[in-house]
Amino acid sequence: MVSDEKSSLRDPDGRLSFRAGNICNHFFTTPFLRRVCGSRSDPESKDRFRLPWHVAKKKIPYADPETGETVKPEQVNGIKLERFVFDVFQVKIKRFFISMLLFMLLLLLLLVLLL
Repeated sequence: MVSDEKSSLRDPDGRLSFRAGNICNHFFTTPFLRRVCGSRSDPESKDRFRLPWHVAKKKIPYADPETGETVKPEQVNGIKLERFVFDVFQVKIKRFFISMLLFMLLLLLLLVLLL
């Protein structure tokens, strides 16, 4: 939770500093996620959307070999590969527009047949 002090911070122009946010309320069905994120060995997901890898340069804490104490580096000392659930949005959007296009074409065909 963000403190009241931090949540009321303002930019020089008077607007809230933290005015944009995403609380991550997204709905995905299990079959959709299996299709999108399924394993390579799963025959049902062979044509699945492949979530892209994102390179994240990080300051990764490590144990000092001499003292055993945790060291928090001041500079980037490692790279992580990450995947984000947000990358599936493009799949949902494409499928939505394709579905809408097919629906409109069927509706147009029906109108032509009725006239």
